[in-house]
Amino acid sequence: MSDKLYNVGMYIRLSKESTAYAGENSMSIENQQAMLSKFISMMPGWVEKRAYIDDGVTGGHFNRQGFQDMMADVRSREVNLILVQDLSRFGRNYLEAGRYLEEELPALGCRFVALADGIDTENGENDILPFLNAINDGACCLTTFSIKLRSVQQQTYVRVTAAALILTDCLFVMAVCAVCCVLCVVCCVL
Repeated sequence: MSDKLYNVGMYIRLSKESTAYAGENSMSIENQQAMLSKFISMMPGWVEKRAYIDDGVTGGHFNRQGFQDMMADVRSREVNLILVQDLSRFGRNYLEAGRYLEEELPALGCRFVALADGIDTENGENDILPFLNAINDGACCLTTFSIKLRSVQQQTYVRVTAAALILTDCLFVMAVCAVCCVLCVVCCVL
């Protein structure tokens, strides 16, 4: 346990697709914020500084106002710990998420914690982090797949083009899953 004082920035995001799943157990903005605030209150040396919120915004890119505001506070050293409900809330772009989590945040001395995934960069190397990023990236592709499928159903004249795009997305997701499975088997053998 560290005696360091942490100024915590809670990052909360909900995509447009997720807003359709309302209910008591949903990961709504309010539920995420309540859970993260409660967790912070139980952690000695953690001070809740601010909630950065992107509501109805995809995690497929990092050009999100709440995210950019948070990174500005990290760069100015106002925040030295980013807390998220799970890694997918941070972002679903494998390469960009990896760049932030493995390069930029450590260079700025900022700790990162994803509660549901058990990720805490204070504990050193997080071998599972790249796999989770790849899975989250694949989930973003599945959302794209779903949108394209609805487009095909609604507009019959684009069926051939959309079907080709859907096939490309499916092949990408299958490739990511295959790589993850192989790497999991290798890790288990070692």
